[in-house]
Amino acid sequence: MGFERTDRLSETIRKHIAEFVEEHFRGEGIVTLTRLELSKNLKTCAVFFSIYPPKEEERLMRRIEGIASDIRAHVKKKMKTKFTPFFTFKSDAGERERQKIEELFRRMDI
Repeated sequence: MGFERTDRLSETIRKHIAEFVEEHFRGEGIVTLTRLELSKNLKTCAVFFSIYPPKEEERLMRRIEGIASDIRAHVKKKMKTKFTPFFTFKSDAGERERQKIEELFRRMDI
């Protein structure tokens, strides 16, 4: 099927959000954009983050949600499209579970 338009847009959006987050969250823990899910109609985009240390996750997710309009404005300014999707920000539970499993394996020396 090839590389679809949504794939190209997702990668561009990912790049610009990651750039914004890196600049605004420096020194506050590690905030990693793990994936995004762009709707087929390109109007909405769920953005998933992994945050380390875990004790900072709730605070930093609230902060990300608090500057959602700034993130969207940054992406809109950088993209060359007519429309910029609306973002929802979520903690990546799958990534968190993967890290727990990895830690268990490390403890078991596997």
